Amino acid sequence: MPEACVCVSSGGPDPISFMLASDLTGDDLVKTTAGASCMRLMPLDGLRGIAALVVLIHHSLSLIPALSAAYTVKPVSSDDPIAWMMVHTPLHLLWAGPEAVYVFFIISGIVLTLPVVRRDRFDWAAYYPKRLIRLYVPVIAAVLLTMLLFLLLRPEAPQEASIWLKDRIVASSMSAFGVLQDFTLIFGVSGVLGVLWSLSYEVWFSLLLPAFVWGAKTRPHLQWVKLAVLAVAILGGALKHQGWLVYVPMFAVGALIATEMDRLQAIVIRISALSHSSLAYWGLCVVSLILLMSYWLVLPFSPGYLTANAMLPVVFAGAVLFVLLSAFWDKAARPLNSRVAQWLGLISFSLYLVHVPIIMLAAVLLGPTLSWLAIPLSIIGSLVMAWVFHLLVERPSHKLSQKVERLIQSRRVSNIDAPRRPRQPTEA
Repeated sequence: MPEACVCVSSGGPDPISFMLASDLTGDDLVKTTAGASCMRLMPLDGLRGIAALVVLIHHSLSLIPALSAAYTVKPVSSDDPIAWMMVHTPLHLLWAGPEAVYVFFIISGIVLTLPVVRRDRFDWAAYYPKRLIRLYVPVIAAVLLTMLLFLLLRPEAPQEASIWLKDRIVASSMSAFGVLQDFTLIFGVSGVLGVLWSLSYEVWFSLLLPAFVWGAKTRPHLQWVKLAVLAVAILGGALKHQGWLVYVPMFAVGALIATEMDRLQAIVIRISALSHSSLAYWGLCVVSLILLMSYWLVLPFSPGYLTANAMLPVVFAGAVLFVLLSAFWDKAARPLNSRVAQWLGLISFSLYLVHVPIIMLAAVLLGPTLSWLAIPLSIIGSLVMAWVFHLLVERPSHKLSQKVERLIQSRRVSNIDAPRRPRQPTEA
């Protein structure tokens, strides 16, 4: 019988402490209490690392024109059997970039909400500066690095380049307003560093976290209704091409999951008690993967933007189920807790920020004649650059954010402990 990755404190059925190595940018999540076992959500850290690797592979393979063209909502011709298999079979899961970003959003919703709902009093005054430092310092450094590379390289796309590479090079032209957008992430992004679009939503979610927590905790008996409303919002946003309605609800689903961990634990215990629980978990895993790539299975029979948009809630449901399995199922947890997956989780934010300019650099420098070499070099170079960026930028920003948090908390404690001066009597 497989055991879910759930442990309950010996002190009673309620006190479950959660432990995750880091959030989307590496924040520590919840401190565990002495003597208590913990429900380890570290597999989500490994999943985040795998998702970042999938995004890297996605953009590297987008240098191939036939694969890049698949994202114009047209099916790949069967005249190119290799490209067809890479797009319309389970092989697509290896480079399913958008689906990996949905996983990012869900994980971020979970790990930012959990410490709020699990603590009696949450320190919002310390949360905001800590969170914003963790987000903005690496982002600004990555934007400056990308600008420097583009200024030195001045890339031009060869005629044979893929649609993705041409679009990225067109977007590489910089303006003062575009730089301001990328530095703030509040009013959109310029497109110079393409991945920043997702971090713009991340910033808004981080700023509005109290509202998301309130919505997730209020009227807990209506959680299924909330999920249905969020699903309709995602569908409506996709059909109307409104990014806010598509992506912000994805974070909200993560927030709902965070508030329902006890109930999810109970479900996991019931499944694990079944005589064929292993078969049930494997069945759910297969279902999640089918849902994740359902759009690519349907695309050959119904091409077009309507299909892509209508299938988005189905694909997102697969991402949600996959995240839940990764958090609770021991057979998923084992590979996600491996050293490789955890290392990828450690550098995932840095990898996400730096890989696109590295891919473009490799493609432009090698040219069309050596384009086949650009893909492996891009992957290797991005991993190396991400590790360096993590050491020089992300980790110092993490330490800085922790210092700021401790400073704010210590000042509050000193203000509370300071003796009050007795009030002087007023003269008549």
